[in-house]
Amino acid sequence: MLPCHIQDYYQYELNENSVTTNTVIHYHANIRTALQYALKTDLIDTNPADKIERPKKNEFVGSFYNNQD
Repeated sequence: MLPCHIQDYYQYELNENSVTTNTVIHYHANIRTALQYALKTDLIDTNPADKIERPKKNEFVGSFYNNQD
């Protein structure tokens, strides 16, 4: 697995499935953890997820309802 494959997956999720960047950050954390375990158990030589730039987190904008809406 190459880092470009992981990056392509992130772009696919963002563009085709319209997930938020926060969701991709969660995906990245899970993928990196799994690959880190594979590295620890000598299944792979390097962790390709370490070479990927994580997307920037979306800033939360709160909203509320009022009687005029």
